[in-house]
Amino acid sequence: MALLVGRNGWFIACTFLALLLHVMPLPSHYALLRPEFLVLLCVFWSVYSPYRFGVVYAWGLGLIYDIVVTGVWGAHAMGLAFIAYICLCAYQRLRSYQLGQQMLWVFILVGIHQVFVNWVHGLAGYHIPLEMIILPTLVTSLCWPILVVILKPSRMVWHG
Repeated sequence: MALLVGRNGWFIACTFLALLLHVMPLPSHYALLRPEFLVLLCVFWSVYSPYRFGVVYAWGLGLIYDIVVTGVWGAHAMGLAFIAYICLCAYQRLRSYQLGQQMLWVFILVGIHQVFVNWVHGLAGYHIPLEMIILPTLVTSLCWPILVVILKPSRMVWHG
């Protein structure tokens, strides 16, 4: 963890910003279009820095995410850990794809995360409409190219 605090402030800054963007209040008709920023970051760090970011970090971020959004504890933690595991198993393949193909994979990965989290919430008795699963997943995948353009240069700083 000491490696992430010192010269690797990008990781902490991006994660903190993602959490802030997720809890920022929005009007109800715009809330459906809010991207899943932390899931997007988890996919990015897993694909572009697989030797520094792993399943344990993803699980920890998911647990913090669960605490911040006051949901069912462990739902996002397990979902992010599962997504990180998939990305870590296939990071070389995902990196070799063009940006449009990566967007499709991000759509699938975020969709898996959404379905998993909503399944856990369903077990706890919460009902989430289908549009609250599909629209954020679509918007998140559309944000992938922007995130790659912004954070890929910082990856070199993080490897230091």
